[in-house]
Amino acid sequence: MQTLNQLIQKLNDFATNHQQVHSFGFGDLWEIEASGAKNGTVMWANVVNGSVDVIGKQATMDFRVCIMDLVKKDESNENEVLSDCYLIALDLVAYLNYQTNWDNYTMSSNVPMTPFTERFDNDWSGWIIDVTLQNRFTSDYCQIPLN
Repeated sequence: MQTLNQLIQKLNDFATNHQQVHSFGFGDLWEIEASGAKNGTVMWANVVNGSVDVIGKQATMDFRVCIMDLVKKDESNENEVLSDCYLIALDLVAYLNYQTNWDNYTMSSNVPMTPFTERFDNDWSGWIIDVTLQNRFTSDYCQIPLN
């Protein structure tokens, strides 16, 4: 089973190794501006929901991932930013899907992607990707650290 920290690290590894992503952050969306990320493409993630299906033995975490870049004040590069961020979003989906072949989680087959423009204080544009990752949940009482 993958922990939240391991899944965040997996997202960070993608962002760090992708040649078009310049920085990665994790937390609430309002923290993007406070992070100081202002140059190049940013990937920002947050866990927005979680659930456990005891009968189906699945623990699920829903992540919201924003891939974005700054748009010039005259918006002359807005389509370019949206296009580049879309391709990076597709790369992320492919990366996470590939990882399921050898890691202990699965990804939902439907990954909603929503474009946005002129968000936050610095005119960010990009894509929001909603990714659901599922782990096996064995509900093993013997593994609980009880005294």
